[in-house]
Amino acid sequence: MCLNLMRLFKLERPTPLLSWLLFVCAAAYAIAALPTQILWGVSLFDAPAGQAIYLKTFALFFAIAIILLAFRTRSNRQLQVMELVVITTAACGGWALSLLLLKVELSRPLFIVMLGLTATALALSLMLSAATQRILAIGVGILVALIQLGGPRPHDLLISLMDLGLKPIRTESTLTTALYAVHATFFDNYFNLCDAQTKKCETPRTGGALREFKDGFLLATGEGNLHYFKESADGERLDTVRLPYDIPINSEEFRRGGGNERDLSVFRVMDILVNERNKKVELYAAHHYWDPSRSCFVMRVSKLESETEAFLAGTSKAQWTRVYDAEPCLPLKLSNGGRKQFGGDGAGGRMILLDENTMLITIGDQQWDGWNWDKAVSQDPKSAYGKILKLDLRTHHATVYSSGHRNPEGLYRAPDGDIWSTEHGPQGGDELNLIVEHGNYGWPLTTYGTEYGTMEWPLERPGAADAPELVRPIYAWVPSVGVTDLISVTSPRFPRWRDDFLICTLNHSLYRAHIRDHRVIFMEPINVRSRNGRLRDILEAKDGRLVMLLDLGAIAFLDPIEARASSTDPRAIAARGAMIFAGCQRCHQVGDGRSHAVGPDLKAIVNRPIASAEGYAYSNALQAIKGNWTEAELDRFLADPATFAPGTLMQQPGVKDAKDRAALVAHLKTLQ
Repeated sequence: MCLNLMRLFKLERPTPLLSWLLFVCAAAYAIAALPTQILWGVSLFDAPAGQAIYLKTFALFFAIAIILLAFRTRSNRQLQVMELVVITTAACGGWALSLLLLKVELSRPLFIVMLGLTATALALSLMLSAATQRILAIGVGILVALIQLGGPRPHDLLISLMDLGLKPIRTESTLTTALYAVHATFFDNYFNLCDAQTKKCETPRTGGALREFKDGFLLATGEGNLHYFKESADGERLDTVRLPYDIPINSEEFRRGGGNERDLSVFRVMDILVNERNKKVELYAAHHYWDPSRSCFVMRVSKLESETEAFLAGTSKAQWTRVYDAEPCLPLKLSNGGRKQFGGDGAGGRMILLDENTMLITIGDQQWDGWNWDKAVSQDPKSAYGKILKLDLRTHHATVYSSGHRNPEGLYRAPDGDIWSTEHGPQGGDELNLIVEHGNYGWPLTTYGTEYGTMEWPLERPGAADAPELVRPIYAWVPSVGVTDLISVTSPRFPRWRDDFLICTLNHSLYRAHIRDHRVIFMEPINVRSRNGRLRDILEAKDGRLVMLLDLGAIAFLDPIEARASSTDPRAIAARGAMIFAGCQRCHQVGDGRSHAVGPDLKAIVNRPIASAEGYAYSNALQAIKGNWTEAELDRFLADPATFAPGTLMQQPGVKDAKDRAALVAHLKTLQ
């Protein structure tokens, strides 16, 4: 038996070489084809350009690994296990690095599956006999070829059998802030793009915007689909209608013009703006547009005008018309070894009305900053990019309102008339700006950020940070938080937040900025949610609730919970418990159940066996107590730890108020 085990782990390339090459080629074919088909739903030779690069780089580094193995096992030389590990790691690491350098959109599950299969295949190629390898190579090759003929059907079958399809869901959570416990209701997967025949659904493209309209809301997705929705009467779902007025973003022409899959993900709608008067609605959209005649793209403002009733009924015959194109028309940049690249994720595109005939719109520099491209459009008075523009909606003529911007994604007119903007910096240096007409905000001459992967901004002009002709931000974030849109709180629904700014970010947090006399007194980060927590847009509804658009088309409603001791609302009780629990966090963490501090990690504490947290050294007194942390036992412990477990290491006095203990236990039940 020991000899058989030694034989099994003997790493030696079988002869003849042709049999071995047949096996590894069949393995490479299977590793590239099957996970791609099952996870992406496309056969190997039908993969679009972006996915084809993913697979070509895999083939290159797999071939390099095969060449190295063939060389190291020449003349029947046995291979050490560590040599195999080094070669496999080098090949897989080289593949991962190439994907990063080429900025290929990375599918993490597919990447992990292919890495595991690659390591297994290379090991088996040095462990199996030549005869076994020939049989497997022929069998696997035929099987994979037959499966490939199925196209997307294996993927669809997997989704159907495992019930993995994207379904509309509603979830709730309580957000703890300095002044409120906030009830958050999330609606996910209500605006997915579904094929009527295959039932295959995809989440919306990044970007998009949200506006309140009549007694509901208008949502534009990144790819230009327009939806009208409202909460159901019981608040348990969203009632949605897809309106037949797709925003004229010409994605297919952009793809044919050279845009790859990554580029297409940020070729998008940035904002919509609704202006209703005299029973008519004017809907404006800011979006990218590919000009096929000039092989370049612009930032466009389009307009649709309709009778309000017909618009909502979906019966309007109105058509989108062009209002304004930012000039010049920008070609795709050449970089990364001559590959075309699109910088549309630095688009800006936020719109507000100054009056019924005057619009302000932010236009990002599209990464034409003098470093990522040799032209710096933000300081070029002849270019519309890197500016905030004042657009006359009657004449469609635009003038520069302010300049020197990078990617201003937020724009807001406060009740006192001040104009505020949030702007993405590079690596660090996101900004909150008070916009003054004719102001120059300095990009790319100065920034509080740096170039990615470095500790400096290479175009920083000496003395520019204090130059009197440049306007400095009111506040800057270092490191960056990925600021998007902003509003101020005007409704009495959140009276303690009145006049504070709420700033959305792409790092899962909503920031509350307390500003007085144009000075930020403090910033409070409010974690919204970790999974899909990229906050794209925010508005204050007529009833005072806060409504947010998150990436992937999720909608969130925020409402304050009055966490008073007298409340009988279970949400309010748990919220009060969360506030009390803040004092416990001096000694306890809530992590993965093993992230202990002074006290044990309290993840999933309710109904857990007493003194059972893995890796924590409990006192003998607590270890001697049998049973589980039921609600009753937790209440006894919290009332008086020393009486519950004489000799316990916990020296804090108990929680004397029974309502406070009940609230604390209610919160502990949420830590699952």
